Amino acid sequence: MDVTTFLGAHRYAWLQELGRSPACSWHLLRRESDGTRFLAQIWSPRPADREMDHIRDTYLSRFLDASPLDPLNSHLGFDEEQAWYLQAIQGTPLSRLWAGWGDPQREALLEHLGTLTAQDPHPRLLHPEAITFRPGLTQIPRVIGAAPWETAAVPGFLPQTAPVPALSEDLPWKLPRDLSEPHSRPLRGRSQELPYLKSLMLGLSAPIPMERIVLLQGEEGVGKEHLAAWACAVAEGEGIWVHHLAASDQEPPGRFLGRMVDALLSGNEVDFYAERPEAAKALSLRVQAFSFLTGGRHVHGQDAGPAPEEVRAALEALDFAGLQQRRLIHLSGLDRATPGVLALIREMVERSSLPWLLSLTTGAQGAGLKPFIAQLLSEAAAAVVGVNRLEDRDLRMVLGDFLGPQELPEAFQADLISQSLGNPGLLRNLLELAQQSGALSWGKDHWILAPGQRVALKAEDDLMRQIFLGRLQRLTPASAALVRLLALGERPLPALPLQRLLGLQDDALEDAILGAVASQLVESQQGQSLMPEPRWRELVLAHTPQPELKRLARALSAAFREQGWDCPIPMQSLASDEATALASVLASLLEGPAGSLQETLRTVNQALQLKPSPLQEAHLREHLADAWAAGAREPGEISTLSPSEEALASLGLALKALSKAPQEADLHLKEARLFRKRALLLLHLRRPSEAQEALQAAAERLTGHPHHAEQARLRLALGRLHLLQGHLTKGIRALEEGLHPQAGFKPQPQDQAALLLTLGQALGGQSQFLRAAGLLQSAQRMLEHSQSFRSLVPVQIALAEVRLTQGQPETCAILLREALQTARMQGDTLLQAKGHLALGTVRSLQQWLGPALSHLDRALSRTEQSGDAAQRSVIQIWRARTYAAMGDTVAADHAQFQALAAQPPVMSPEEQGDSLFLQGEVARFRSTWRDTIRLYRSAADVYESSGLLWRQRLALLLYSQAVAREARQSRREAPEQGWAILENLKGPVEGSGSRWLDLEWHRAHALLLSTVPATEAVVQETLEAWGQVQAAARDMLFPAQVMEASAESAQLLLARGEKLGARSRIQDAFPSFQQLWSRLPATHETSFLGREDMHHFRQTVEAVGLKFIQPERADPLVDWTPTQMDLPAFPDPE
Repeated sequence: MDVTTFLGAHRYAWLQELGRSPACSWHLLRRESDGTRFLAQIWSPRPADREMDHIRDTYLSRFLDASPLDPLNSHLGFDEEQAWYLQAIQGTPLSRLWAGWGDPQREALLEHLGTLTAQDPHPRLLHPEAITFRPGLTQIPRVIGAAPWETAAVPGFLPQTAPVPALSEDLPWKLPRDLSEPHSRPLRGRSQELPYLKSLMLGLSAPIPMERIVLLQGEEGVGKEHLAAWACAVAEGEGIWVHHLAASDQEPPGRFLGRMVDALLSGNEVDFYAERPEAAKALSLRVQAFSFLTGGRHVHGQDAGPAPEEVRAALEALDFAGLQQRRLIHLSGLDRATPGVLALIREMVERSSLPWLLSLTTGAQGAGLKPFIAQLLSEAAAAVVGVNRLEDRDLRMVLGDFLGPQELPEAFQADLISQSLGNPGLLRNLLELAQQSGALSWGKDHWILAPGQRVALKAEDDLMRQIFLGRLQRLTPASAALVRLLALGERPLPALPLQRLLGLQDDALEDAILGAVASQLVESQQGQSLMPEPRWRELVLAHTPQPELKRLARALSAAFREQGWDCPIPMQSLASDEATALASVLASLLEGPAGSLQETLRTVNQALQLKPSPLQEAHLREHLADAWAAGAREPGEISTLSPSEEALASLGLALKALSKAPQEADLHLKEARLFRKRALLLLHLRRPSEAQEALQAAAERLTGHPHHAEQARLRLALGRLHLLQGHLTKGIRALEEGLHPQAGFKPQPQDQAALLLTLGQALGGQSQFLRAAGLLQSAQRMLEHSQSFRSLVPVQIALAEVRLTQGQPETCAILLREALQTARMQGDTLLQAKGHLALGTVRSLQQWLGPALSHLDRALSRTEQSGDAAQRSVIQIWRARTYAAMGDTVAADHAQFQALAAQPPVMSPEEQGDSLFLQGEVARFRSTWRDTIRLYRSAADVYESSGLLWRQRLALLLYSQAVAREARQSRREAPEQGWAILENLKGPVEGSGSRWLDLEWHRAHALLLSTVPATEAVVQETLEAWGQVQAAARDMLFPAQVMEASAESAQLLLARGEKLGARSRIQDAFPSFQQLWSRLPATHETSFLGREDMHHFRQTVEAVGLKFIQPERADPLVDWTPTQMDLPAFPDPE
């Protein structure tokens, strides 16, 4: 059977026939462009017209009664000989899962299928190649007509293999579903849009369509894509081939033109060249099929704009394609298109005769998009379909479609509906974030709210901004003025003040309120109107001209005074006199901590224009410095100064203002506080000499105040200075003085927690893990009690690092996930960067390389906003280590170069040593042992110079391992230096309480033993050492070390003739290999297997008589057990 091109744009390869009935047959196909598998139901010969009408109606009905069982993407088509119905198959097919399941899972599967088919009214194809699973989702494609067989026939299609014990008893359909993953759901609340859109699509079949250009307009997330899929399905039912092209960021017009022509001429290039050779030659630089006409040159991906003759040739290609088969071009993502692409599209739409469907986002800010839309709307053949927001009752049904079974409180559901503003995309966004935060969790078989979890519904800012701008632009002038008044007022306003302020009578005011309420930017409750969402208020003020704001603020402040209400600061700063506004701003700053950086910048800059006194100016500048120190720049914002440098500059201006202030009793205390803050910023910027001068200035001003709270903060800053300079003992002494002062002052709880954190980190570096953990736990309890969540994150991260060194990786991971979740709840980009960095380093050490790289990349993107060069360098060197572990030496070199380029001019000994140590790790993964030895030795020397005992011992143990490996490589005994290190560290390692050091000591012992002659006693001692390594590696969740110990032990046992024992050791290591493999990016499989230790493991597997088979990467649900290693591979359907 020859099934080649369906629906014009794609070519399909036939894989397998799944079944046949008298009317049709079912086939498994693969789309050649991207490898996606499809189920094709084919009627050959083509059914009669009446039956085709039934097929078409049944196909369209699936959009209205869709269920999660249905595949997400489907297509219908026909020609003179046959008709076809295509459904994309996603997930892991049952045929792959069956062999790895035991009896309980197989029985549960058949029961599950029986339950689904009994509850579902639609006929479906129950074949193991078509039934697929993803976490929480089972998909069974529909059939048009009668089902060819019942559920009872399914076992007959499955391989009759004996069940095997599975590693996991988890059933994929009982796992929680990722709410960010789209699935099939019905169209809801579109009774107005669907008939009009259907009539427009049916009208395209006319010889000369009245409406050839259809613009589908709606705000982001409102459901344009769903409606566009419906419109394309209607067109497909009429025999029209649909070509979907999505615009992309920074795509040049020439490349877009090439993509469009490529799609429309697919399969017809030879005919086009035969009929229109000049046009084909003009397109030869854009279309790969015609590149032979210019000697193979092809600029499809370059930036050169299309020449006029290329545009004319492309128009000829569109007309030619339309003559071969009726076409519809569907364009989406135009808000991301460049002005050049928009101009090209406008010309193609105007000059071609083909029909076009354009999905447009209202309120989008793409360059050139507004004039593009305006010019298209002026076309006589253009029709606009506005996609409205959903009513609350429809949105409730959409909520049910998204979640499925749930037992959420009614109040939470009502809050979801209210916050979603009638927008299904916003609703999905809120659910995703609730799931990510842990507030929304999966119970036994339904969604619930996590007990004791704080629920904060907040959507992504970009989506919110696009929705807002679209709605604000559509408001009438009266409704827009009402919205601006409510944004300034920040409180509910009754009808009477609004009537006076807007100058509207009863009916006109009611119309303005109804318009604002209909946009869901405003709520009306008990005769009062309010804007409930602070984000809306900020956006309204940002998009209102300043003169208009001042006029409204003056009028509104007068109304507030009449009612006896307090005026909000933004309104007062816009409307009142300078002294009153300044006093109000300063009072608000004293009441609480700094808000967002942007809000603080706006408030302080406004207050500085009100002519403050020197003391007032100093207070404002200090508040701004605090905001800069805790904040980050907006993504894409460009500046020559980092936020810390901005904070330092602001503190400098504050000190300058204080120098002009009249002398007061507490003026020197204010100066001491500013100098201490300046010192901390200078330490962060790695400028210790200037920081020391600032601390001396602060200490001089505190001379007569031994009991002041600044004394403890001064000791904290002094301790950090000593630690940066490498004076660990001095730093610990200063921190202990801050905690247990001799002068009688008592640190405040927040200061005490900061002292405990820094002291705990310092003691951990000295290998005093029990004391360090105790101090950090005290700080954790203190901050949890005071609900200082922002300060809690670094404490959780530091405690997690101690727990990892002690051999408690599960506790470490829990602490780090809690820290990252806390940072997300705070909305703090810098804290999130630290959380991702900590998780990325742990996952890199465990060699869970995919998650590690993901966390490190997220940390890097967030750190870029802060301008923290030191942290950026740390992230890059960990990325280099992770890439090296993947076997990607080019990416590792690049990341290592970026790390060294980003290093600050002054580094603490800990940072210097860590950089050298991680460079040694990169060299170790490359098996360049001389470089590894040199770098580990250098790192150990740096650590030793500052008393960082734990790191020094770890570096020395890895140094001795590298010495042993180089000796093994050159087939000689390891030098005495390696044995001396091992003997010297035996006692300190045993007394350290560090399971990690214990692992590395035994590993060094085993490697050193492997370099001496293999007597029976040596072999036995080596086996015992590798056994200790394996046990410690399992405790640490270091699967690569488990594999190494198993492979080395197996080789020793093979040499003794114990093949069964060697095979047992290797089989024990298979789950560890699966752990590594399942978390490895698919793009790095080959390079990862090329690592020396992985190659050694593979050789050992084959040496003991087992077959090395890579686990399935199709889906993480596929179990891969040791017993499967000896089973034949499931036959490929090809």
